[in-house]
Amino acid sequence: MGSNILTLNGAKITMDTKAKVVNGRTVLPLRAVATALGANVAWNEADQTVTVK
Repeated sequence: MGSNILTLNGAKITMDTKAKVVNGRTVLPLRAVATALGANVAWNEADQTVTVK
């Protein structure tokens, strides 16, 4: 907790923000988790939306 480094299969991935605990649950940035699972993440500034494919 409190780190912005995610380790996936021995590889270190730098996340935009740090992992933290909220109400007893670990919270990670969506982009980091989605990317680690092989998804593409896109931010649309005009619409203020995130697309995960």
